[in-house]
Amino acid sequence: MASGALVEGTRVGPYALTRQLAVGGMASVWEAQHRDGGQRVALKVLHWQYASDDRIVGRFLDEARLGVVLQHPNIVRTLDVGRDGPSLVYLALDLLDGASLNEVVQANPHGLPYPAVVALGAQAADALAYAHAFRRDDGALLNLVHRDVKPSNLLLTVQGVLKVIDFGIARVQWETKGQTQTGSFVGSLAYSAPEQVNELAVTAASDVFSLGAVLHELLTGAQVFGRASQAATVRAVSWSPAPPVRSVRPDVPRALEACVLRALEKKPEARFESAAALAQALRESLGGEAPWGPEQLAALARVPRRPLVAASGTQSLP
Repeated sequence: MASGALVEGTRVGPYALTRQLAVGGMASVWEAQHRDGGQRVALKVLHWQYASDDRIVGRFLDEARLGVVLQHPNIVRTLDVGRDGPSLVYLALDLLDGASLNEVVQANPHGLPYPAVVALGAQAADALAYAHAFRRDDGALLNLVHRDVKPSNLLLTVQGVLKVIDFGIARVQWETKGQTQTGSFVGSLAYSAPEQVNELAVTAASDVFSLGAVLHELLTGAQVFGRASQAATVRAVSWSPAPPVRSVRPDVPRALEACVLRALEKKPEARFESAAALAQALRESLGGEAPWGPEQLAALARVPRRPLVAASGTQSLP
């Protein structure tokens, strides 16, 4: 199949493509409709030239399997997976109406209200804590590490619910091993932990660091470690301390600033001991003030965007 063969109306398995939503280095994402029940889904289709690469197809199918078994209100669901002929490999996901946190930040360049950041961060941390502690039916602890937590992989629906997407480069950390293998970087540099950019072992603490980088950006409106070049970004992630949030946002409570800076500690053992601990600390950081609820968060999702947003974080695949 030629690379331009996917167009509106193309049949992929039991689905008809209706509109392209996103395209990445490894896959494109389409709004599609099931030909029988009429269910509308986000159909993630691997680019045809990779359909014969067993390694890439295996990683793509790993994402599908993880999406099926991970059942959490803050993780996007995988509904179906299949192959249509030799060149089409696809998976169907929930079609979400909303915006990525990347779009939300762009619409709020000076940062979000801090009660909104607490609510968003706690939901994301809840999802990561669930994945990190996930057990198979046989009781084996997977310690699933996402490895690519960033604003474009966190979606805010118009119902005010945050969804973590794109487990395509997740690393399963088996209970008997204790840490993931080293020597191959995948992820997004500006949001990766020091051990990750230096190709050392990644653990749940690496996801905590990445979420800390997201929280810092949500509060200040700017990437905390992003620099003009990859080398400079790696140096910043590895060595530059995160600037205090209150130097830009003096309205932010000191306890919330402390949460963010602790998540961004360079040494994994200095961070929160778990994503669950980060979620709890975030909720407690407001004292008696309440974090934003779903109705307030829903307003943030209504920014200029494509009307429908799907799981599209494919550009981070190696």
